[in-house]
Amino acid sequence: MAGPVLTAIGLILGAWQFQYQQGANDEQEFKRRIWEKRLDAYMTIGELTGKLIATPAPSRQFDSLQHHFEQLYWGKMPLFENDSIAYRMKLVSEELQMLQMQQGYKSVLKQRSLLLMQTCQQSLYDSWKNIEDKKPKTNNRPNTN
Repeated sequence: MAGPVLTAIGLILGAWQFQYQQGANDEQEFKRRIWEKRLDAYMTIGELTGKLIATPAPSRQFDSLQHHFEQLYWGKMPLFENDSIAYRMKLVSEELQMLQMQQGYKSVLKQRSLLLMQTCQQSLYDSWKNIEDKKPKTNNRPNTN
């Protein structure tokens, strides 16, 4: 009588442990996908700010790039940015709006764009560290058998 009861308890515990681990894996995979999308958004911003800095103003191409930046600023980025990214994005946006055609605007734009990308980098590091910290620890000792 004890054998079937112990077997049933073992099966129940095994099923519970499997479901718990599957839920943890699903959560980690979701966070990983969000992190990858954040990385993609940050890379897009980096490429765009680089093009803005390298493109002569005034020009249609510069205006187009500025428009694309504003689309990201108001569209995709709020999904992924934290407060520090939002602040840096705002500074670059304001710089583009206020200093677009004035002499010397690019030196300020370069500085603000660089700070934006450094903040993106830190944000990615922090979010990846959170994913790594929450991973289940495994026994990495070599097998001595």
